[in-house]
Amino acid sequence: LLNAESIQDLDKLIIDFLWVRRSFIYKEEILLVDYCITTNRQTLKDQYWYFYFISKAVDNYSDWVIDQVLSFIDNSDIVEHASGENYFPGSVRYDLIYDDLWEKKPDKAYYLVKSIIKIITEDQIIEWYGLEKAFQLDSVFYLFEGDRTETFYHYKQLNLLIDFLSDNLRDETEFVRKELSEYLRSSKVTHIIIALSVISKNPKELYDFGFEFLTNQKKMSGLFEATQYVTYLIKLTLKDCFEQFTREQKEK
Repeated sequence: LLNAESIQDLDKLIIDFLWVRRSFIYKEEILLVDYCITTNRQTLKDQYWYFYFISKAVDNYSDWVIDQVLSFIDNSDIVEHASGENYFPGSVRYDLIYDDLWEKKPDKAYYLVKSIIKIITEDQIIEWYGLEKAFQLDSVFYLFEGDRTETFYHYKQLNLLIDFLSDNLRDETEFVRKELSEYLRSSKVTHIIIALSVISKNPKELYDFGFEFLTNQKKMSGLFEATQYVTYLIKLTLKDCFEQFTREQKEK
């Protein structure tokens, strides 16, 4: 039987082997990483090698990569770290995993970032003056203003998600429109920000969404003064979409 010392030697041997692999091609390599994960579960979040290893599987096992990242989201950490270090697993230790996904598997990256945003905002609702109770503002993105200074890593990922929808509107029209419909139906302010950001960037193609939102009295009255940025986006959507409206729509 293997004793404690020999098990540690085996772990080190496996890690050394995986370290020199440029990318993971074979299923057996994934099984070895799974073994390392099992034997190092308690200290895994602080292990650089973990995020480095799963990034090697982006090309051939992207679904496995996404499952691994999502398994390490801990909402109990979110309240304790206002800087957002724990919002996106691996963003401190090895954030290149997200860069690799956006570059090589952008559709998978979108799904991952969307999923993370949903999870980390779920229990972080705050009361906000000017926002009706029918809508929810989260503490994660309530200061987000669309700027590209990327003060926080989670702001960068939100911008990349918005860019993905806007950039893929022409080639993946049905998908993007479906996503926008979902965001616009949401009561979460962050989701509304995503939708309005994409609409205002593409008024010719999405003016019908703009019209539907701007003529929804419940949403307009409830969100218009939610935050300065939401107010700005509403005004921008009106300005950019107005020229595309029909005469009857303009009169409304």
